[in-house]
Amino acid sequence: MSLISIAILLICMIIALALHFTALWIPSRLYPATPVRPLLIIVLVILVFSAGCMIGTFAFLYKLEGIMRSDGCIIKDYRTCFYFSAVTFTTLGYGDFRPTEKSREIAFIEAFFGYIYLGVAAGTIVYTLLLKRKELP
Repeated sequence: MSLISIAILLICMIIALALHFTALWIPSRLYPATPVRPLLIIVLVILVFSAGCMIGTFAFLYKLEGIMRSDGCIIKDYRTCFYFSAVTFTTLGYGDFRPTEKSREIAFIEAFFGYIYLGVAAGTIVYTLLLKRKELP
């Protein structure tokens, strides 16, 4: 993985972390004055935007390094790389594309962050829903 790829990835992760903290901060600050349903919609929009940013950044990195189709042809089309990135991020893994030798580390990092992201997103949504029950401070 090149130095440019690492720098882009780090910037993306910092932005994603900032969005996650924002998604956690908004319900705790706005809850008493705002009903839970609008808060939940705001949190969901932030989480979807954050996931889209991460998937898009990884797709850009795949476009730089390339992905391999099942017949061995190397693809550098952004739309296909975005599809592969979404499949890798969600750890779905259809098998129609696979990372090249250069992009294996990127795929590993993306799958790892996909696992973490799912847990954080689920926790954020549950936290927002529990505010209605006043079980959390």
